[in-house]
Amino acid sequence: MVTVVALAVVYAVTLVLQQRAFGLQKAEAAVQALTVAFPNYASIGLPLSAAVVGARGAIAVAIGLAVGAATIVPFSLALLEDSKLGPNAPGSTLSRFGGAWGKSVRRPIFWAPMLAIVLVLCGVHMPDLVEKALTPIGQAGAGAALFLTGLLLSAQRVSFGPNVAYGIVAKNGLMPLFVWGLCLLLGLDRLSTTEAVLLTAIPSGFFGLVFGAPFGVQSRVAGSTLMLSTVAGIASLSVVIALLPQHV
Repeated sequence: MVTVVALAVVYAVTLVLQQRAFGLQKAEAAVQALTVAFPNYASIGLPLSAAVVGARGAIAVAIGLAVGAATIVPFSLALLEDSKLGPNAPGSTLSRFGGAWGKSVRRPIFWAPMLAIVLVLCGVHMPDLVEKALTPIGQAGAGAALFLTGLLLSAQRVSFGPNVAYGIVAKNGLMPLFVWGLCLLLGLDRLSTTEAVLLTAIPSGFFGLVFGAPFGVQSRVAGSTLMLSTVAGIASLSVVIALLPQHV
């Protein structure tokens, strides 16, 4: 619940600011909003949560990925699809966005996590042979994601400005503070608070750049935010880990 609220609020605020305060077009605004709001769970989340929280951390990371894939990712893809149609496309704004949303939810990035969640809730388990075959792939996932992050960072031309500064402050500072406040307000236990704050303190992720590329959106703002948020994460994550309540 806390993760859902945090992702949605940060994404919505960032999306509005990108268009109204920083003057970005809808497609680039969606890429930047997704970059700021969606932490780099895939590459940083798994090893970090395992080191700080333990084996339970992997479950929290999986939930975070599923929540993002079910909410802000399809919305961003819908905005990119709608932007691709152009302002002169037939139909009302609402009908065009509805069609774009329909295309976005048919992508595996949306329905695959949803299918996994349904199967888990229904108590369906994979056969041992399939599980053993997929285990090496799962173990290599974090390393592959980290490698992809490195490739994306190496291809970016970094520029610093007010928009990039906002992205770094919002992702590395304000988002974990917001989540910490929500946890206190809801009276969550120490372990749940540690998981929620730690996972939202993870620097910006690469999903925005990856999803924007097929639509021709190569945002220098998003690339610079990804790069500098990752570098700043060395310090910000250290501070967050030092201040988090110890549960073991």
